[in-house]
Order: sequence, then structure tokens, then C-alpha cells
Amino acid sequence: MPAAPVSAARAFPLTMKRRARIAYAFLAAAACGIAAGSYVVIAARPVAHAIAAPPAAVPVAAHTAAAPPAPRFEALLVREANGVAGDGAHVVEPHCVAADGGLYMCAYTVRKPGSADECHLMQARWTPERETPFLITLAGRTGRCSSVREAVESAS
Repeated sequence: MPAAPVSAARAFPLTMKRRARIAYAFLAAAACGIAAGSYVVIAARPVAHAIAAPPAAVPVAAHTAAAPPAPRFEALLVREANGVAGDGAHVVEPHCVAADGGLYMCAYTVRKPGSADECHLMQARWTPERETPFLITLAGRTGRCSSVREAVESAS
């Protein structure tokens, strides 16, 4: 009597482990196919635009010609900050130092009604071409603020 034919399902049962391996193999093949196809499509696409040259360098003197000295910047800082300050806060007792290129570092006190004075330190850049004359690039609170040196030392 001839042997009964064995079905493929019985000869190679699909266990969970085999199913996972097959799924990972299909996933890997699909990922490789997508990556290869993307590379071919991107590499074959013609460049429709020229790469723009970087903007021309503007001399530092062009931006800093109108940069005020530190004492005048202090008065400007107080005027601008107090003009937009809410909740009755006022900037008082500023101390600023100026660096080349229209850069400033200032220590100042923020006084609010009914609360203790707060010491602050900020770094700013002179920007006469913008709506506001300076741009604050770094700011934070410190322990002391009678001078920039004290504020920096108390911050570290």
C-alpha cells in the first residue's frame, strides 16, 4: 500500500518562531527595496536649480557704525525695557560694558512693587536695522548685579 502524501503544512509547520523570522525577512527585503528605489529616483532626478552662493560677508563696521557707547546703551536699555514692562516692573541701576562689533553685556535690577529686587544679566547685540535697536541674545538671573563683573561671578 502506498504511503499517504504529506502536505507541505504538516512537513514544515509554521511555528511562532518561523512566522516571526519570515515576517522579519519580508520587512528587511521591503526596506532594502524602498531604500534602493529612493536612491535611484533621487540620483536620476535632474537638478532644477543652481546652488545659491552664500550671502556676501558684511563688514562689521557696517552694522556697528551707529553703536552707542555703554553709558548711552544703559539709558536705551532702561527706556526700552520700561516701555514694554508689565505688572509695574522697572529696570533700574543698569551697568553695561561694550565690546567691539556692537555687543553689550549688562547687569541690572528689576524692581517690582511688593516684591524683592531681582538681579539680572543679559547679553545684547546692536541691531539698528531692526524694529528694536538691540537684540537680547542671552539673559538670566544672578545673585548680585551692581556691576557686570559681580553678576558674572555670582552666576557661576
